[in-house]
Amino acid sequence: MTDTETRKKKVMGIIKGVIPYLVIILIVLFIRAYVVIPIRVNGDSMAPTLEMNEFMILNRLAYRNQDLNRFDIVVIQYGDRPLIKRIIGLPGETVEYRDKVLYINGEAVEETFERGDTEDYNITEHGFVNVPDNQVFAIGDNRENSIDSRHLGFFNKNVIIGKANFVLFPISDWGRRE
Repeated sequence: MTDTETRKKKVMGIIKGVIPYLVIILIVLFIRAYVVIPIRVNGDSMAPTLEMNEFMILNRLAYRNQDLNRFDIVVIQYGDRPLIKRIIGLPGETVEYRDKVLYINGEAVEETFERGDTEDYNITEHGFVNVPDNQVFAIGDNRENSIDSRHLGFFNKNVIIGKANFVLFPISDWGRRE
C-alpha cells in the first residue's frame, strides 16, 4: 500500500468516525431551534407555581396542532424579552375579576392552581368589550407582583413562543406544572 493510499484510508476512517457526531450535533441544533429549548424563570411573577431561576422546557411545537387553552403556562415574546404567564382569557371572551373570583363571559371560573389575590378588574372599564380575535389575556400567578395583560394589554397569539410546563432544574422541583 502506498503512502497516498494509507493517508486516504486514514482520512476516510476519521471522516467515518466524525460523521455520527456531526449528525448528532445537527439533530440537537434542529431540536433546539424548532422543537424545545431550555428557558430560565426570571422573576417571581409566576410564584408559587414557578420559582426564580428554575429551568424549564419550552415546547415550541405545542400550538402547531392544538389550540391555546385557558390556564396554559406560555412564554410570550414581549419586545426583546420573554415573559412567562398563564392564559386566562381566550379570543372573543370577556374577562373580569370581581371579589377575587374570575368571571369569563359573566360566569365564575375556578382557578385550581396556587395564586395570589387578584384585585377587581374589568377590562370593559378600559374600553374593551372582550378579548380581541387572535389575542389572549395572560397574567402571572403572583397577582400582586406581575406585569401582565392588566398593564400591558392583550397579547397577540403570534407572539406566544410556546408552552412551558415542565421544570428541569433544580432536580428537587423536577416535573410538570399546570
